[in-house]
Amino acid sequence: MKYLRNQHGITLIEILAALTISAVVLGTATMAMAAVIHLFQSNAQAYQDQSAVKRTMTTIASQLVDSTRVVYYSPGRELRYKTGNSYKALIHDPAAKTLTLYDFAADQSPETQERLFLDGDISPDGYGEYYTNAVVLANNAIDAVFIKAVDETALTDTPLNNGELIRITVTFE
Repeated sequence: MKYLRNQHGITLIEILAALTISAVVLGTATMAMAAVIHLFQSNAQAYQDQSAVKRTMTTIASQLVDSTRVVYYSPGRELRYKTGNSYKALIHDPAAKTLTLYDFAADQSPETQERLFLDGDISPDGYGEYYTNAVVLANNAIDAVFIKAVDETALTDTPLNNGELIRITVTFE
């Protein structure tokens, strides 16, 4: 029997070695791609969270900057204010972790609006018909603190004087 010389082809060991190297390279590439995707998603989530916080605080500031009357009712965690001829209510619900802006007593006469505005017993729980056009500003607000900017004291159930500054601190998840 004559042995063939200069045979061309690959052996089984060479095929197994090539498959092993390919599997290692493919696994490394897959893990690198997964890490890049995770990094992108976490950066995108952080950007969305920052945008939501900025939008919430900008909305509150723009609503309050033109207000002429403000009163805070601590039991309901509600800040009511008057801007022009409309009354608004900003309510923090710690159980639902929401910060919601409402039109307050919008379909009432001006006299009734003023009376309701100063009535701290009115809340969305018992008088939901006075709270309309709800806009949820944040659904991850753990806490909202309303204080007087001058002396850093908590707001009470009395109307603020015209031009009195308040500071609102909202804690987000």
